[in-house]
Amino acid sequence: MASRILSIVVLPVLFILFSVSNVALAVPDNIIISTEVTGAAPVPVPGEAFPIPGASFPLIYDLSVSKITVSSAEISWVTTKEALCKIFWGKTAEYKDGGIAETGFGKSHLITLNGLRAQTQYHFRVSCEDKTGAVIETGDQLFMTLTPADHIPPANVRDFSAIAGDGKIELNWKNPPDFDFQGVRIVKSDKFYPSNIQDGEIIYEGAGASLTDTNVENGKRYYYTAFAFDRNRNYASGAIASAFPQAMPEGVVPPIPPEEVVPTAPPPEEVDKIKLEDFDFFIGGKQVFPKDGRIGGLESNIPFTISVKYGKVPEVLKTIMVTLEKENKFFSFLLKVNEEKTVYEATIIPPEETGVYPMIITILDYKNQTLKRIKGEIVVEKSESKKVVEGLTLGGGNINITKILYNFIIYALIAFILYIISRLIKRIFRKEKVKYGY
Repeated sequence: MASRILSIVVLPVLFILFSVSNVALAVPDNIIISTEVTGAAPVPVPGEAFPIPGASFPLIYDLSVSKITVSSAEISWVTTKEALCKIFWGKTAEYKDGGIAETGFGKSHLITLNGLRAQTQYHFRVSCEDKTGAVIETGDQLFMTLTPADHIPPANVRDFSAIAGDGKIELNWKNPPDFDFQGVRIVKSDKFYPSNIQDGEIIYEGAGASLTDTNVENGKRYYYTAFAFDRNRNYASGAIASAFPQAMPEGVVPPIPPEEVVPTAPPPEEVDKIKLEDFDFFIGGKQVFPKDGRIGGLESNIPFTISVKYGKVPEVLKTIMVTLEKENKFFSFLLKVNEEKTVYEATIIPPEETGVYPMIITILDYKNQTLKRIKGEIVVEKSESKKVVEGLTLGGGNINITKILYNFIIYALIAFILYIISRLIKRIFRKEKVKYGY
């Protein structure tokens, strides 16, 4: 019985393991050799090269890839004889991206590859020729460039509002759907909307969606900016709201607070020339263009970015904001200068319901005076509630249902195969017991 199990199950496994190990041991791990001068060699492993009696061709060893960045890598190796080497690389083993040839013979070799694509796997092969014309080549080698650092902030919070009460202001918002969203910092001021994360009093930081500010005085307007941020502390441009708390007798409905009146000033000529078409709009990385004052094609769950080139507006400006009107409510956002100082930009999540929403772009100077208002509309054509959900959101990340089902099927298939094997082994045991009477 034992010999039968051994022959059916164990011996084939041992045969496979022996075959694999035998192939691996067929050539010394740390030497690159070919019986033909131009033949391909096994994958090199860093180490010392052992001399081989009668060998007349160069050997390649200590092949390594170092100083890998998002766009470059250094490849070095050593040859046992002075040789002139070439390196070929590409995204496939056809090495179509490029090649570099050395200009002089040597034993130590170093070549830097530049202009690579970030987060990409590259193939490369080294070929060396000594002074006698003997050639040796490596096999196909691999390395991957680094992932670029994340400098992209999340979208702004949606529906940021400030509701005034007696000695308090209630703040409410909806967090963005970005997978790396970490939290929201709310900055407060009694002068004007804070333009950055340090421009005022930090009254909240967390992943919640509401806050009651009781540190206020009745009869005084307060300004708030909500900055969403991700795991790398990239901050959104800021959603803004203001409120005017006031005391009221119990049971009396408070009147509508006075609207904030922003003073106006004559715009300079370069600001007066700015129009809606000077702003760029991007949906999912694709640029869309205003048509008859409307920006169409928006989806409720897909953020869109509005930007204007830095050189379009004078540096004396302090604030550019965009305001969306929804059901007689107004939701405003700041445009901030990016790190490269090439554009003012803001990423905004459209309203949840389909429809046409008025939009106003306001340009203010350093004295918070309105210089110009530019009107337009956005058109939300697809609603989040009508869209087929392909994944679930949990803990700020996305779970792909298709992937979960695929993994479940694979695991179920493995379990089924193991079950069949166990049944076969049990059947063998029963036959042996009957055959030998035990």
